[in-house]
Amino acid sequence: ATMFSAVTRAASHYNLARALHSLGFVHLAAHRYRAALRVDGRACLFLEHHRHRLDTSNNITPSPSVAAAIEQEREIKRSAAHNLAMIFRASSARDSVWHLRHRHLRL
Repeated sequence: ATMFSAVTRAASHYNLARALHSLGFVHLAAHRYRAALRVDGRACLFLEHHRHRLDTSNNITPSPSVAAAIEQEREIKRSAAHNLAMIFRASSARDSVWHLRHRHLRL
């Protein structure tokens, strides 16, 4: 597996969810949006490169490619959370909407 496999998995789940959502298979789309939210590649990506990216104060900073992958994963997860919140809102699941917004969509 490559270091970007987590981002690829999250993007795959998200893209499949969007397709299912657009076709009206909301329950299946919700499952895939949740799967995209569960993918956690940031820690793996970060730790894989931490030895090579130490700044002057010995704080760990990601390389530019790793930082870009982390941001891409965040954007996929924000989009998945937003779309899943819209599904929950349409079904009047207000507690689920609040939870998604609190966990994934805070500024």
